[in-house]
Amino acid sequence: MRIDRVTNPDEARQIHQELIDVSFPPDEKSSADVFVDAVKSGSTLLYGARHEGRWAGEVSLEVQDEKDLALISWLSTSEHARGHGLGGKLLQTAIDEGTKLGAKWLIGEIENPATPPTSVAHGDPAARSLFYARRGAKALMLDYLQPPIEPGKNAMDMLLIVFSQQPLPAALPAKPLSRFLKDYVGGYEPTWNRLEAGLRGDEVELVDLDQDAFDKSRLASRK
Repeated sequence: MRIDRVTNPDEARQIHQELIDVSFPPDEKSSADVFVDAVKSGSTLLYGARHEGRWAGEVSLEVQDEKDLALISWLSTSEHARGHGLGGKLLQTAIDEGTKLGAKWLIGEIENPATPPTSVAHGDPAARSLFYARRGAKALMLDYLQPPIEPGKNAMDMLLIVFSQQPLPAALPAKPLSRFLKDYVGGYEPTWNRLEAGLRGDEVELVDLDQDAFDKSRLASRK
């Protein structure tokens, strides 16, 4: 399946309806209008794949002022497309495109890998973390609370993970990471208060992405 950049607002809305809306719980996704506006403005770079006239998968990339880092905001595939390697191709597309734009590291947000699955549509957190780990992702040792995506939605305890085209080091430099996260979540005080302690040093440790990574990230920020 070919993966292409999607800029058409109607196609972006279809992708939200057919993939994002059904693949993520309410507190982990924006509304279709917010998503489409972000694609139209270019603040979200959207890549999608079709199969037999239907959207089979998408990945959404956000680039901010701190060019060393970018955010993979959503990656989803339809149920009929799973198990055929499309998810890995979409992830690699995001890494490649982010790297072309100057990002050394790409950040993702995932649930605690030890969380039991709640629905088939939303997937298995343990399987998701294993999928990312097999593709080289590491977990950032930061106590992360995802701010409410929109008014009326809840903040979510999540784990920050990192991807790169190059082998990841044992730690990331704290300064660019702090600038990136300040720009991304700094307006939400409960999140920034939790992150700030872990960003005070010169580096932020990376560890293997396994079922213990979430608990390790909470303990590391309290040292």
